[in-house]
Amino acid sequence: MLAKPLVARNSGPFGAMRWTRSASWLEALQGSEDGVGNCTAWEAPPLGGNRSLASEIRAFSTKLPSLLLADLQVHHLRPEGANSAQFKQLTCAWFALMRLMTTIKTTRSQPRQRSTLLLNFGSEWASWSFLGALDQLLRSCGINPAATMLLHINPGAMLSLEDAYAQSHWGMLRRWAKHYLRPLAVEPPADAPKVRQAYWPQYFHELLLEQDTNVETQHYLRRYRLCDGADAWGPLLARAGARAGGAATHHDDFLLLGGQARSDRGLVFLELSRLDLLRRARWSAGRFAYCSVANESLTRRFASAGPFEAVEASELLGNAVNRAPLVRKLCAQLPKVLDVDPTNREGSMSQAKHSLWRGVHFALVFETSIPSGVEILREHLLFATEKPLKPIQALRPFVMLGTVGSLALLRALGFRTDFGGLNTSYDRRLWSSLRTHTAIQQVQHLLQLPPDGLRRTLDDALHNQAHLMCGGLRRELRRHALYAWATAVGMAHRVTHEGGSGK
Repeated sequence: MLAKPLVARNSGPFGAMRWTRSASWLEALQGSEDGVGNCTAWEAPPLGGNRSLASEIRAFSTKLPSLLLADLQVHHLRPEGANSAQFKQLTCAWFALMRLMTTIKTTRSQPRQRSTLLLNFGSEWASWSFLGALDQLLRSCGINPAATMLLHINPGAMLSLEDAYAQSHWGMLRRWAKHYLRPLAVEPPADAPKVRQAYWPQYFHELLLEQDTNVETQHYLRRYRLCDGADAWGPLLARAGARAGGAATHHDDFLLLGGQARSDRGLVFLELSRLDLLRRARWSAGRFAYCSVANESLTRRFASAGPFEAVEASELLGNAVNRAPLVRKLCAQLPKVLDVDPTNREGSMSQAKHSLWRGVHFALVFETSIPSGVEILREHLLFATEKPLKPIQALRPFVMLGTVGSLALLRALGFRTDFGGLNTSYDRRLWSSLRTHTAIQQVQHLLQLPPDGLRRTLDDALHNQAHLMCGGLRRELRRHALYAWATAVGMAHRVTHEGGSGK
């Protein structure tokens, strides 16, 4: 059972393990009465004969690696859920393997950690609750959280716990947070999670690798000399400016990829339809649940899902039995498919086809979620996924529907978000209703711009495209990767020479 998800390799003082699994780890750790939050009772099963999993792992390396890299390629929860017995067993087994590969028995038969664990969780963000649950799980498996580094994409959880890192690599973002979202940058409480953290966006990395091998992308770079500096951008600006000159047609002015039919997105679509903005969009979306079932309990559930206040959401949904014309009109068009099925998350990960952007002037981008202010403060949420990189690749400005600070995070990585004077104050709105309405107002503003106004958005869009495709983002990610690696190696050195505790 463990052979399929696990690949282990030994490379001198370093070890590597990889597990590919579609799951929500917070749900896995907290998904039932005990989740898998306590692995102390887990025992390595016999493998036949006199062999045990523990003996196999110890035979894998006669000398424990000083640094173990565990690559957790995980996405979202499959239907069987985190409560499935097999998933719990696999999760406990996975962390128990880490314990076997990072600890030794002392003369008193007490495990003593001799290696540092580096967990690549870069395909997901780690919320505050997740960090606490991970701390507990590591301790229950005999792994010291303070000798463990977790890589993920939520700097909001790092700003207070990783002071030196925040100062050296997130200075711009930290200053922004202290001004607009101070709770994320204050001194952490005494019982804060002890696991160390650093930034690594796995999807950014994969997209950059795809760019390197994409024939169309390489042809584009050569034809328009994007990487030759601003002095060479004249033809590209002229081409993009000609597109902006066709703005008077008012057909498919912006692109909106709705993705999975989430409740919060369903309410945003109703609001966009109410404002008659979908008529101006090239869009896709799955079929929202309110299209198939009409009852009072469902209406209440949708109304409380955000991002709008419950009263406003109820008005958008209308009477549950005699659904509003707004709902009937939208649902008659769903599901609406452009390049890929909106429910196909894996297919939507890569760059959108160039034809999707033809004639489009900007994008409205859904982040994975549009959390409420309470969620942001409780879970220290400040993240951006790969989704804004799609309009950046396509040389388009964009408006974000996500959490607080998504734009601030992108600016900290070297991108620009003002687009010729766009009002980005929505990025500072803690409450999701105000944040969403203010973002939609910027969509209306962009739709009202004359061709000259649209042309002024192109300078920032061109900077972003060059930063993404000509090495700027790669250099930023390298800085973070080197910091994480150097810190983990330093931790391993201290553990090896000073002796670590699994307690």
